[in-house]
Amino acid sequence: MGIDTWQFTQVALGPAYQYRYPVWKGGVEAAFSLPVSSLVVRPNYAFDPSLPDETNYYFGYLRTGTQLVAFPKLFNPRFRAGYVLPLEDAKSVGAYYNMEWLSYPDPRPLRVFTHGVDLVYFF
Repeated sequence: MGIDTWQFTQVALGPAYQYRYPVWKGGVEAAFSLPVSSLVVRPNYAFDPSLPDETNYYFGYLRTGTQLVAFPKLFNPRFRAGYVLPLEDAKSVGAYYNMEWLSYPDPRPLRVFTHGVDLVYFF
């Protein structure tokens, strides 16, 4: 039995497409996004990421684990589709299906596929 932990942080810039189609009293919504350029922070998997000229452990970690990357090195498409039904007093309920794929090679390969269903209540 083994355990592997990983940490991944990204700030992304890329196109996003959203669409809403009225159906019955509510609407079907869909959204898709794909980052084109991202600032990625990952651990370098060294015991101590500090640098000789850096006295702060956290800033040393940021300097050694931060990269500016572009598509296709970082591949992270996201998709969301669902239905929202408006209620009285500007409230609404809905259900969404979410899907995301993440693939990033540095410093060691990371591939994640997530999907799920959200039940939401807007008030």
